[in-house]
Amino acid sequence: MGAALSTTGRVRMGMCEGFNFQRLDTNPRDARCCRVIANRLYPRSADSIGLGFFVYGKRQRAVVPLVCGLALMTFPYFVSNTVLMVLVGVVLIAIPYFFRI
Repeated sequence: MGAALSTTGRVRMGMCEGFNFQRLDTNPRDARCCRVIANRLYPRSADSIGLGFFVYGKRQRAVVPLVCGLALMTFPYFVSNTVLMVLVGVVLIAIPYFFRI
C-alpha cells in the first residue's frame, strides 16, 4: 500500500489521505498529519541509532555508548511530546562524544 501524488500535489491514498505538500501552513489538517508522521518517524530513528550505539558499546566494552544506546531505544516509549523527544534524543546522541569512559 503506497501513496501516489496527484497533479495537485495531494496524496491520494495512504496514512494521510489528502495531505497537501505545497501548502503546509494553511490547513490545520496538514499540520496534524505532519505531527503524526513525526511521532512515528522520530522514535524509529532513535531506535536505530540506539541500536548502533548499543552494539558498538557491547563490542568495544564501552559503558557510555552502551547505556546511551539503551536509553535511546527506550525513552521514546515514555516521551510523547515531539519537541522534547528530539531534544532528549540529540542530547543522548551527543553524550558519547563528550564523555568517554
